[in-house]
Formats: sequence, C-alpha cells, structure tokens
Amino acid sequence: MKNLILCLALVVAGCNGGCGGGDGGDGGGGGGGGGGGGGGNNPYTGTWKGDVSGWAVSLAITEATALGNTYAIKGTTTTNKASCFSTGKLNGTITPEAGATLVAESTGGETTIKIEGPVANGKITANVVSESDIEGCAVQNPSVTFTRQ
Repeated sequence: MKNLILCLALVVAGCNGGCGGGDGGDGGGGGGGGGGGGGGNNPYTGTWKGDVSGWAVSLAITEATALGNTYAIKGTTTTNKASCFSTGKLNGTITPEAGATLVAESTGGETTIKIEGPVANGKITANVVSESDIEGCAVQNPSVTFTRQ
C-alpha cells in the first residue's frame, strides 16, 4: 500500500520513472521498481557547419523543442562573409520525415539565408538561398551539406 501511495504522489508530481511493485501482501516480498526516464540527447542541438559558395556558415542550434514529431528550432547563425551576413537569428523547424526548413536573418535585417532539405545521420543536405539588399550577397546553392560538429 505504501508503494501505491508513493507511486500516486510521484505521478501527481510528474515522476518520469516507473512505480515500484506491490507490497507483497502477507508474507510475500514486494516487486521491483521501474526504471527512470531516458537521458536528453537532442539530435538537433549543437553546431552545424557548411560551405555555401565560399561562405563558411555556422548554425548554432540552441533550442530544438519537440512539438509532436516536429522540432521548433532556435539559435544563431554566423558566416565568414561579414559584409553580407556576420551574425543573426536562426528559426525554423526540423521534422525527421520532411527535413529542415530554417531561416537565418542578419542582425541588420538586410540578408536572409533560407535552408531547406533532408536531415539524416548528423547531416543536413540542403538547398540554400541567400536573399540580400547588399550587392553580391545574393547566392543560391542547391546542394550544401551542413555537418553536426
């Protein structure tokens, strides 16, 4: 009975593990407890790097929040081409079946980088389009591989 009360208390409190077994009644031993919840290795957070037509692009995904089978992505993007895009916010989604749809906007808002493509085995194979008000900063590359570092 003590285990049942403990189990109910843990469920109400949001316990992520299993509950212990019964108390065994008169003379029997109680059952074993359940295992705890799994760790939290998110397959999408971290730094992803790729080369876009000579630009070294780094996607630092700091948040990948699961919403069903889709992950809402937030982070920052940096490039080595500061005249076009030095740093900016990264937002979008990743769905295991559909892939990544990410948008990075430079801090000043003059350049946007769109990244779309499948995600598998620590790689995003993407079509990348950079749209910019700055001359020479609009590029399109249909096959860029971003690799998780």
